[in-house]
Amino acid sequence: MSIVAVTLVVAALGASTFAWFTLSNRAEIGSFDAEVTAGEGIEVSIDGTNWYSTLPSSVINAFLESQNDGETPILEAVTTTNAVAFTKVSIQDVTGDSVGTLVPTAAPASSYISFTLFFRSQNATELYWQNATIGSEVKSWTPDTTFLMADGTSVNPSAPVNVRAANAVRVAVVGTVTKAFQVASGSVEGVVNSASNSIVLNGAIAYHNAKNPDNVYPELSSVSILEAATSFPESTVVGTPNGFDILDLNGTATDNGIDYNTGNLVVKVWIEGWDADTFNAILKEAINVTLSFEGKVKKIRIKIKEKNENEKIIIINYSCNHYGCGFRNKHIRLVHIIK
Repeated sequence: MSIVAVTLVVAALGASTFAWFTLSNRAEIGSFDAEVTAGEGIEVSIDGTNWYSTLPSSVINAFLESQNDGETPILEAVTTTNAVAFTKVSIQDVTGDSVGTLVPTAAPASSYISFTLFFRSQNATELYWQNATIGSEVKSWTPDTTFLMADGTSVNPSAPVNVRAANAVRVAVVGTVTKAFQVASGSVEGVVNSASNSIVLNGAIAYHNAKNPDNVYPELSSVSILEAATSFPESTVVGTPNGFDILDLNGTATDNGIDYNTGNLVVKVWIEGWDADTFNAILKEAINVTLSFEGKVKKIRIKIKEKNENEKIIIINYSCNHYGCGFRNKHIRLVHIIK
């Protein structure tokens, strides 16, 4: 199993009022500590050259800063439908009436976290995204107006509510396929995360509308976001890991005389601007993210070739299911004489 552990702190750079809108200014990552631990026959690298069983946070931090002119990366509220192209959205008073107009612009790469992880293994041929967690402290927040939380609960300035920065965060892994993750509903009062690509109109949007009656959101039924799972599937097949089959290790490389199966994927971490829990109150809160990966070995395959009418060549391609085993893509060639 490989475990990616990420710690980041969201800190406001200036005054913000509402947003996507809640985070209409920028939020700075005060620190980004990531450690990747690779075990059971899997090695990991952030540059494809230096390989680790444990990728230290100092290496990841140095890489991220090198991509941002030596500075700590900056997070802004963004959105995406594919974890590849990210967009910033503002709501502007264009028509002069109380309904605002959405104005999307391309989000710069510096507005979200993105880094590539390279994997190699002597035995595994598939990589599964087995689990993920997104955590942060629960924070008490007293609203300054009356509105509906995501679950429809009415809140007002007379009573505080609990919010968490983790509820607004998305993590995506872009490999052979793309999968995204968000925390499940019920972890904090008023949170509704349905693993849907639709937008929840209560919560942050309702808060914005209550604070900006002269510039409320327009109709949003046509707007969608990247669907994010709130749990990972359990395997029903013996020998297959839990989670998402995220990456084929179908590349090949030889290092110091050892053959490897290789592949790489991209990890994205961002604050979802359309999330119902993207409130001002989550600014300056620490966020912890962990990602777990596990490899799967190739199944035994038998291929029969007919040499002539009396002989058939049977080729068996197999790998041992134990990662420490030396068998990798071994071939047995049998000639079966038909009598």
